[in-house]
Amino acid sequence: MKLSNGSEVIARRYQEQDDLFLRADRIEIPASITAVEFYKKQGYDYKNGIIELDDEGHYRLEKFNVKKGID
Repeated sequence: MKLSNGSEVIARRYQEQDDLFLRADRIEIPASITAVEFYKKQGYDYKNGIIELDDEGHYRLEKFNVKKGID
């Protein structure tokens, strides 16, 4: 996924204003090979430090919601 800087900002703002995101302690997403760098820029990292594709051909990424006080 290659987004321009403006599109990245819009995508991040939309995601982080989502009600489920705001209530969650941790967010886990499946990321395609081409989307990993985009999500890493948004603060996601490989789930449990495992850098391998799952059965569906995605990387499992996670992010802890620091707005809720989770480190």
